[in-house]
Amino acid sequence: MCKEPVNKSVNYIFYILIAILFLFGMLIRAKMYLLKVPLWLDEIMLAQSFIDRNFLGMFMPLEAFQKAPPLFCCLVLLSKKLFGISELSIRLIPFISSILSVFAFFILLKDNVKNKLGVLIGLFLFVICVPLVYFSQELKPYGTDVLVCILLLISYKFIDFSVISVKKILLYTLASLFIALFSFPAMFIIPALIITKCIQDKKIYYGCFFIFIGIALAGLYLYFSDLSNYEFLKVYWGNQEKGFSILPSFSFIGGFIKDCCQFYVYNCNKFLMSILVMPLIVIGSALLYKEKDKYFYLIILIFVFAVFASMLSFYPLKPKLALFLAPIFILLISKCFDLSIFSGNFKIKYIFNVFLCLYLILTFGINIPFINISEDTIIYYNKTSTGRDKSVLDRLKVKEYSLFLLGNLKENDIVLASKEFLYNINWYKAYYKYNKYYDIKTIENVDFDSVDEYTKKFIDENINKPAIWFFGRDYEYYFRCSGTEVIEEFLKNQKIDYTIYKNNDLYLIFTNNIRK
Repeated sequence: MCKEPVNKSVNYIFYILIAILFLFGMLIRAKMYLLKVPLWLDEIMLAQSFIDRNFLGMFMPLEAFQKAPPLFCCLVLLSKKLFGISELSIRLIPFISSILSVFAFFILLKDNVKNKLGVLIGLFLFVICVPLVYFSQELKPYGTDVLVCILLLISYKFIDFSVISVKKILLYTLASLFIALFSFPAMFIIPALIITKCIQDKKIYYGCFFIFIGIALAGLYLYFSDLSNYEFLKVYWGNQEKGFSILPSFSFIGGFIKDCCQFYVYNCNKFLMSILVMPLIVIGSALLYKEKDKYFYLIILIFVFAVFASMLSFYPLKPKLALFLAPIFILLISKCFDLSIFSGNFKIKYIFNVFLCLYLILTFGINIPFINISEDTIIYYNKTSTGRDKSVLDRLKVKEYSLFLLGNLKENDIVLASKEFLYNINWYKAYYKYNKYYDIKTIENVDFDSVDEYTKKFIDENINKPAIWFFGRDYEYYFRCSGTEVIEEFLKNQKIDYTIYKNNDLYLIFTNNIRK
């Protein structure tokens, strides 16, 4: 008799909690975005392509060895043209994508998780997931990849292959091309979706028609992979970042799970994380397998294609580049709560749900890390997830030195800067509308052992310039620059006056005391 009012009350409380989570998710992402911290190196390098290019230029090889989906770049460029060049304008698309992904993920959960508590827990985990929050304020397409992946997973319920036609094939082909231009991971999510849908509808032979889509996606990939800077990225992701693997090891899987499902504010053991999380993923997968819509096969195929893409050096399977898989992990973890619906006993359901909640708390150490978001959040994420301790203070100092250099350069001065700081100078020149000409050199095609000799030769050749500037980091191997000791010693030996500004390994030196 009173069951209906109880259900209404439960639904009412459920949607109030969902609304609170929506608000909380938007709040912490907005707070992160509005910190407006200076761009760091990876962002600065991608931003080079938005300084002088038009929309057509987004389909050409990007500057500074960067690769990003061209339609994503077009939206970033549109934001820059509408709102001017600033940190907020060029980070607007990742921010909007991050906000939309919260709402989209709720729809995905509601369609696939029957237990309301599971939906709430899943949405909560998604809202506080560290990398998902972090990439809401970074000029990279990783947050957009997450949104596209979620939308494609949602679209599975609405795609109908029961009746096929030439018009439908063309429509799906064009839609696939458009989505792949917006998000590179879509190139193996879409084939997984199509194959799974053909299996579900028992229209396997219709898959032959979608060879056109495969050819289109393959042609798209070959076009973008054959860019002049591709070999550099292939070496970088293959050798330095270990993004291309033959078969993922257990340690690799553990690290991948840890970085994609990072809901805590401390670093943890990859092996331990694998042991604790893998059972939840297996249980969630098994529950999906029991359902009739073949969603299990879709998720498995996405993982298989992602691994094959890594094995074939198509797409590196590194946590930030494979962040689009994070919602799948969270979905599978949330699905575990559906185990309780098989029991008709309320006490057993209650005990199971409490146990699973406690297990999640112990596993992830959930403590809502982003209530007090500050610049420390960015420092923390860079340290625990990327392995780099590049603090916000470092970014601020790079910006300060770049602006000091731009503001004090005179005609006929010459600058020797590492590539890192060339990109920073170009960005801040455009940002603050500096129109002056400057002569800047970088050390290229020189063995690291010969960098110091190159620097000394550079000073000798430019000794008659009004001022020589040096902008770099102490013995930076990757971007090729000498340390301050070498530069200072040589300037002293040549009896050249100089001024030096230094912050940790960062330095700015110029050879004219009058301009201090």
